[in-house]
Order: sequence, then structure tokens, then C-alpha cells
Amino acid sequence: MSELEETARKTMGPLINDISLRLDSQRQRILALWGCKTAMVFEGAKQEKNKFYPKIARQLLCQKQALPDDTMVWIGRFSQSNLLHAEGRKLVARQSTPDAPAEDGCATTFVMKRLVIQALSIKRKPESHAANIRLEVQGGSWDRKLIQVWPVADRTLSWPPSQSFGEHDNSLKELIRRFSVGVRFDVPVQ
Repeated sequence: MSELEETARKTMGPLINDISLRLDSQRQRILALWGCKTAMVFEGAKQEKNKFYPKIARQLLCQKQALPDDTMVWIGRFSQSNLLHAEGRKLVARQSTPDAPAEDGCATTFVMKRLVIQALSIKRKPESHAANIRLEVQGGSWDRKLIQVWPVADRTLSWPPSQSFGEHDNSLKELIRRFSVGVRFDVPVQ
């Protein structure tokens, strides 16, 4: 894990300090690993009954640098330079039906100076590994404010995104809550 921290620092340093950077697939993967690892560490302060990530997921990330299945990670830019914030939100399936493939999820958002990282992991029911999962996402200009780094894009991405999250608007609060109200896990209609 210390090797991951050292490698991540080389990519995250320019992002935290608002320096433009090209993100190839290796840098995207490093950011995603760091975001997910940090989400797991952050939830370590919770009571055992409230933890989301199972022990096997933590071990796989540590030993094999493998992210949990059904995990997505995004990065964004914060317009101010002095904020340090972390928030984790456990998501519960709304109006869950027996054929719904997901049980619950966890969205963790970090802000470090100019860098925003959001990791989302979903826990599937054991019998639902082939089913599609559809998320209801609260509105926002996410495609202009976020860059998805996991799953890794097949192309090099450019930092920063075209829009930023601000201190004087609700955009950061909306990001933190984009999966928390009205989240629905279900099988999409074919």
C-alpha cells in the first residue's frame, strides 16, 4: 500500500495543485485504486455492522490491487484551494424487488484542495452476477464536471474537466448526494 501511495502522489500532486495533466490508462487506474483504497480506510472508523466493503474486497485491493466488481470512480476539480473534506454515504435499494440485482451501495467523496474524487461501489445479490444494474442519478452537469477514471477509458483523458465544483454554490453538496436520494437499483427494461 505504501507503493500505491507513492505512485498516486506523483499523479495526484498536479491535480491537487490545479496543474493540467494528461491521464493515460495507468494514471486512471492509480487514481481509481487510491480512491477506492481510501474509501475503505475511511469507512474503517465505522462500527463493524455499518461497514460496506467486505474483508475479501479489502484483501484483494491490498494484495492484488484489484478493485471490487461494480465499482466506478470519478475525479473533478474544486474551484477553491483550501478545502479538505470526506464523506461516505451508504445507499440502500429503494423499493427493492426479489429480482433486483443489487442489495446496496456505498458512495464516498473526497475533496483535497483542487481535487475531488468520488468512488461508488455496488453490492450485488449472490444470484445476480449477470444482470444489468441501473442507477437513478440526481441531476447535475456531471459529464462536464467529472472525469470517469474507473473503469479505465481506452483513451488518454485531459485534466481538468470543463467545469468545476464551487464553494459558493450547491454543486459539491449535489455531488455528494447524487446517489443518495432516489437511488434505485433494478434491472433495466429490455
